[in-house]
Amino acid sequence: MAKTKSNERCTVPSATEPITKKSGILEDVRRFFRFGIVGGLGILVNMGFYALLHDLVGIYDLIAGAIAIELSILNNFTLNERWTFRDRSWGGWKVWIKRCVAFHLSSGLVAMFTQLVTLYVLTRFMGIWDKLAYLIGIALGAVANYFICSRWIFKSKKETPST
Repeated sequence: MAKTKSNERCTVPSATEPITKKSGILEDVRRFFRFGIVGGLGILVNMGFYALLHDLVGIYDLIAGAIAIELSILNNFTLNERWTFRDRSWGGWKVWIKRCVAFHLSSGLVAMFTQLVTLYVLTRFMGIWDKLAYLIGIALGAVANYFICSRWIFKSKKETPST
């Protein structure tokens, strides 16, 4: 077995070992890519429901946005739990519920803040088309959400203090 150098964040292969599927940096890149795909699907859910609720049903833009955010959060948690962070999906129902609530709170707070504030500022003060403003808000929260999820919500079992 090849020796590795470790730090708090990931395991880095030594200079004599080729990068493999198990190396920490490569796995972080793969995980971020999967997170991006889930996020892209979440954008489709979010934008689709926003347009449906606002344009077709006639719901006020900020209310339609809040409902669309909620639906995309539920979608993204499920996909991240089952695919992006499946190797970190451990524990019984209590752990799953805690993770779901934590994801919901963190993603919800980031999404509500970035998307609704961006939507409000860009449409009211800058006259930008609401769909573009909403998409910009989604983009602003994406990277922050990844780091929150990767380091807090879906941390590996070995990173979790025993209770």
